[in-house]
Amino acid sequence: MHEIEVKILDIDKAEVIKKLESLNAKKILAEDVVSYYYDFPDKRLINSGIMLRARKLGNKILLTSKQKLPEENSNVKLREEHQITISNMEILNKIFNAIGLEKYKEDKKERISYLLDDARIEIDTLENIPTFIEIEATSEEKVRTYVEKLGFTMEDAKPWSTKQVLEHYISKPESS
Repeated sequence: MHEIEVKILDIDKAEVIKKLESLNAKKILAEDVVSYYYDFPDKRLINSGIMLRARKLGNKILLTSKQKLPEENSNVKLREEHQITISNMEILNKIFNAIGLEKYKEDKKERISYLLDDARIEIDTLENIPTFIEIEATSEEKVRTYVEKLGFTMEDAKPWSTKQVLEHYISKPESS
């Protein structure tokens, strides 16, 4: 499956929720999400453009791999994505440790998720980072449609990973 998405930074969370509700979007999630990232000690997955993550959503655990694809167009983030639901984080960690994978990063965010037709809109709030949205759809054209339905333009949209969002704010100089 391909992941096709953009992020829009520094949003007014209340305004976006109001707009989603006016469009009859269906709220499907509102909770804290904890993600654990894995790689070998030599970082061979990261170095080859692969991300391996286990994400806890309530009682559910999603194991996801994402791999960068050659991006012909930089307007959207495009990844090959595979995902499976697992039931036991302890066993997953034992399996990963047995084959040499190590957890190298953990993050937590507040997430509110909506379905709008066939698009998924995620409102994410991480500590010390302004709230942003992620718009994921089945094509770049559909991403553009939902960006505009929410009152934004593609100039507002970034084809970034969450890591790039974090790097943007960490490297951003503070105003005096």
